[in-house]
Amino acid sequence: MATPTPWHARKHQPADAENGVWYYDNLVVLHKSTFPAVLLSTMVILIINQGIPFARATGKILILSSSNIIVYGIVVYFTFPALGIALGTAVSFAASLIWVLALRPVSDLLSKK
Repeated sequence: MATPTPWHARKHQPADAENGVWYYDNLVVLHKSTFPAVLLSTMVILIINQGIPFARATGKILILSSSNIIVYGIVVYFTFPALGIALGTAVSFAASLIWVLALRPVSDLLSKK
């Protein structure tokens, strides 16, 4: 069971404490949600620096192109115990690179629309 820090325990009610989900005002904060956080920060930076139209156009490709993070995480899960950190990282990075190269034709099609 995921437990919040003492600071957060007194401020936030659990939505699903067993899975590390906590209410934060009207938001639900997930304990292990790195993937959405990556997308959110990228979109905020794009909106601030380039404007909403550019961020909207980039968002079409962002989720698809960020899928390499998922591939990396899955491969790490299996390679770290079997190969160790150094070799597991190299193999996981290579798998992510192959995934990105395989998605290139799909990405090109989406950017033409």
